Amino acid sequence: MKNLKLQTVLPIAAFLLAGIGAFATQQTKSNESIKDAALIDGFIRHSSSTDCEEIKVDCTPVSTDQLCMTEEATPQQVWQKNGVGQCILELYKPIN
Repeated sequence: MKNLKLQTVLPIAAFLLAGIGAFATQQTKSNESIKDAALIDGFIRHSSSTDCEEIKVDCTPVSTDQLCMTEEATPQQVWQKNGVGQCILELYKPIN
């Protein structure tokens, strides 16, 4: 009787453990791709609104009350281009 219960429970437990493991690793991969997708093209403005240097930043166009800045010793504001190529749209730090 004990042996029969063990033979029934072990395969079920193994199946559940494998399923939980599969979902756990899939969730980790999803989180990594979301983090990578957060990098967008930003621009550092130089002498004019059309003289801009492109950089990859973890920022958003959605206002969070904290401007997107570079991580240099002297931070510079990061901008997004408008439809005519001017770097005049503000970017913001995302809220984590």
